[in-house]
Amino acid sequence: MAKNYSQIEKKAQELLDSLKINELPIPINEVAERAGTSVTAFDLGDDISGVLHIKNNKANIGYNPSESKVRQRFTVAHELGHYILHKHDEKDKIYVDNENYFYPLKFRTTNMKLSEQDYEEEQEANAFAAALLIPVRLVQREVKNYNGFDLSDNSMIVELAKKFDVSMQAMSYRIFRLVDAGQI
Repeated sequence: MAKNYSQIEKKAQELLDSLKINELPIPINEVAERAGTSVTAFDLGDDISGVLHIKNNKANIGYNPSESKVRQRFTVAHELGHYILHKHDEKDKIYVDNENYFYPLKFRTTNMKLSEQDYEEEQEANAFAAALLIPVRLVQREVKNYNGFDLSDNSMIVELAKKFDVSMQAMSYRIFRLVDAGQI
């Protein structure tokens, strides 16, 4: 059963509020560490962006340092989303953000057929990552700075992506979702 996306937004904002983080860009590694995980750059190969390993209730997030900085940030936020939303108090679990399937693990891919639950969990982790890195309140604050904010003006999206330290794709998607939801 898919989580209510407004609940995911709320969880991300509650985490930022609890850590008293309200400035840009969101310091995602600090957020992840203060939320109870360790974060490590790790050579994961060309096709793996990140991994979350939970063992004996200790969580470790690994990210691929060969990917772009904005991709690394999204990967850490995505894996933190799995940790916060999906850990289900299990002692041992691994999530791999991967394009290939090598192990019996949870992973994100476009090449494999995921179960409905796995697909939902990946979408939820993506939504959490977007809500954490691009919080609605901070988007609203930044949008107010534009006189006549125009979604068709690509330069505004570029500028916002730089301020939030996210990819253009992530910023565009987030802005359009917030507009559709009537939040900006």
